[in-house]
Amino acid sequence: MDRIFRPENFDIEPIAPQAAEHWQHWYETFKNFISVVSVDNLDTKKLLINYISPAVYQMILDKETFDEAIQTLNGIYIQPKNEVFARHRLATCKQEQCETIDAYMQKLRILSKDCNFRAVTAEQHREEAIRDSFINGLVSNSIRKRLLEKTVLSLKDAFEESRLLEHAYQHSLQYESSQRKLIARQLLSPILRPHPCQM
Repeated sequence: MDRIFRPENFDIEPIAPQAAEHWQHWYETFKNFISVVSVDNLDTKKLLINYISPAVYQMILDKETFDEAIQTLNGIYIQPKNEVFARHRLATCKQEQCETIDAYMQKLRILSKDCNFRAVTAEQHREEAIRDSFINGLVSNSIRKRLLEKTVLSLKDAFEESRLLEHAYQHSLQYESSQRKLIARQLLSPILRPHPCQM
């Protein structure tokens, strides 16, 4: 029976496209395999080592237990999702020219998985919708970029951070302007100052 459930060796680079999906699928098959293996005093960490590549093994080399090894691999392969960006991708996703309605709906369902949807009140839903529109509609790409660095962001935090960044940008422009004026004055002062012989 365990031959049926035996997983392939896991050998995916963390930076590979869809590495998280490959890892999650492989780990589920490995858990199925463990559940049917009939060995007394089964050392799951040793079993894990037998089904991962040498490169993946290097990532858990110093881990003493199976749980520590799995926690490390989960941390490497499953990156935290950016809720705001995920919702932007879902909201702006369009059907491709030759894409069927079924394929388009499936694409939307997959994109929605990273959006962190949960049961919320109407007011919370409203706040999230305003936050998404606020970030999408910003003129400043640099402010949008800074907001998207956060994996989770409330409307209040998005608004306050945007205002701070906008004020910092305006102050920076004023600082640069005053610096340019000072430099210009210093460069022009010998020209404008009368020569001692002319006094």
